[in-house]
Amino acid sequence: MKDKIKSYEHPGRPKYTPKYPRTNEWTFTDWMEANGIETNPASKNFGKGPNCTMLTLRKNKERDMWLHKQVGKKLVRTRLNPRSIMVGVRGVTAEPNSEKGLGRRAELFSLRSKGVISHDAPVAKAPKAVKDTTKVKRKYTRKVVSTSQTPTADILDKIHAALAPDPVPAPALTVPAVTIVPEVAPAPAPEPVAETAPAPVIEAPATSTLPVANLEPVPTSTLVNS
Repeated sequence: MKDKIKSYEHPGRPKYTPKYPRTNEWTFTDWMEANGIETNPASKNFGKGPNCTMLTLRKNKERDMWLHKQVGKKLVRTRLNPRSIMVGVRGVTAEPNSEKGLGRRAELFSLRSKGVISHDAPVAKAPKAVKDTTKVKRKYTRKVVSTSQTPTADILDKIHAALAPDPVPAPALTVPAVTIVPEVAPAPAPEPVAETAPAPVIEAPATSTLPVANLEPVPTSTLVNS
């Protein structure tokens, strides 16, 4: 068993370092042309080049753009490599490869160093809508039930309503302007004046005009004898 295992003194052929187009965005076909690979499907050398093949570029793209996990004997993709050299352009495709515009639209690639929006760029989330907590009172409308029993009665009511004369508008009432006179406050009554009693008139004694008789003194002797 050990004899069948060959040992090599050299480490083997190193990995091929691909060349990238100089444009900002390019397709896989443009990448093949940059590395000298035949891109014409009708040619016998399709997918072959002097230094690498189309399969070499596909494997290089898989190793660079994706992180893998060993599951059994297979490598399974886990997520995009945030440190990859090339990235896929998000939301943009190449022009169709048919003159009628019905051909396939190839995916576009670019270098991460050129700052193109890639597939692994974070997508801005829309802001959450604020729920309105105010309660709105619902207005319930009452159903109008027709009082007619037959559709003919409804038609007759409509005819009568159309033939009825238009109501004469009532004349507008004019309200006379009223002037408000302010009330005059009554003057206060004069205070009563106390009456003063008239002063008494003192009359002088009347002087008699009669002649005064010459009265002589009566002797006391005569008064005792009498």
